Amino acid sequence: MKLIFATFIIVILACSGSITAEEITPDSGRKQHDFSDLSTNAQSADKLFRQFVEFDNPPVLLQRTTPVYPEKARQLKVEAKLFVQAFVDADGAVTEAEILKIDESKQGFGFEESALKVAREATYKPAQKDGKPVATWIAYAVKFKLKESENSE
Repeated sequence: MKLIFATFIIVILACSGSITAEEITPDSGRKQHDFSDLSTNAQSADKLFRQFVEFDNPPVLLQRTTPVYPEKARQLKVEAKLFVQAFVDADGAVTEAEILKIDESKQGFGFEESALKVAREATYKPAQKDGKPVATWIAYAVKFKLKESENSE
């Protein structure tokens, strides 16, 4: 069986009550992401694991635009990495999207709005189970990084 995926994030609730995600990429190996600042109450667990659906093949991104770098963040030379969670329906459309995590010091610059706008406009080949399309949640990182020329000005 041949499995091919670009970037796949697995979210795990550890026994200690912390939440981490492991990003697996074919070229760079495994990276750990810490979600320990999220509350581990039932509401947060629901946010992370809503509507889990088993699938044979994950959704495949067909089209997504590049997020617009927020002007306020550009002027202040602020960079950010955040995590988006999106619901991809059986037709491949994103019907819901939300920010899963962003550092508190990066909030208020417009990163969240830009990432969510792009997430909602993205289209996918839906996940497949037994050859039939199924709806499922996905999670991925969005990085906002200034170009070297903008960072040195």
